[in-house]
Amino acid sequence: VVDATSNVAREFGATKTPEAYLFDSNGNLVYQGAIDDNANNPAQVSETYLKDALEAVVQGVQVQTKQTR
Repeated sequence: VVDATSNVAREFGATKTPEAYLFDSNGNLVYQGAIDDNANNPAQVSETYLKDALEAVVQGVQVQTKQTR
């Protein structure tokens, strides 16, 4: 979602942008937070929060990290 006015971010209560929201097939919020642990330097990412959550949902297992800040 392109949110140029930040209206969607405010409605979801986003504290930072970008902030990811991942919902399962039932519409339940299963992850909220950062995409990874280093927004400034992709080469130094060590935690891939959103990718890990997506993989868990696809595999049908519980998302381990449900929220990051």
